[in-house]
Amino acid sequence: MKLGLNFDARWDDKAPQHWGVLQKVGVNIYAQAESGRTYTPIAAGSRDPVGLPNSLNAPAQFTVDLKVNRWFKLGSQRFDLSVAGTNIFNNYAISVVDPFSGRGLSWGDGQYDPRYFTGFNDFTRVSTVDNPSNYGGTQWRMQLDVDL
Repeated sequence: MKLGLNFDARWDDKAPQHWGVLQKVGVNIYAQAESGRTYTPIAAGSRDPVGLPNSLNAPAQFTVDLKVNRWFKLGSQRFDLSVAGTNIFNNYAISVVDPFSGRGLSWGDGQYDPRYFTGFNDFTRVSTVDNPSNYGGTQWRMQLDVDL
């Protein structure tokens, strides 16, 4: 389940009284809450499924995206400068769920806990657990658009 909320405000030639700095500015905020990714739980040691496929959910996730832009003219050209942030509060959105713990992959925890599972090496840690795509973090972008 996913719930999104979007707020968008734009001020072209007129800005609110006493807020002249907002003239030619746009602000967009997008907040999203979603249930965690589904996963199939596994048994300690054997890695055998102990539940129905995709029968459990990881923790719920909440992210906020922001985009601020300001346009201006130079001669007859219109320029639009924007800064956009994805997941601006750096909530670590889980992309890969640990089927033992139900949380994100973590060395020494869940299916990578040596008390419950064996067969780990440094290659496993670097290529699987420490893979930066396991968690979605903050991304910032700056953009300049030119209208011809």
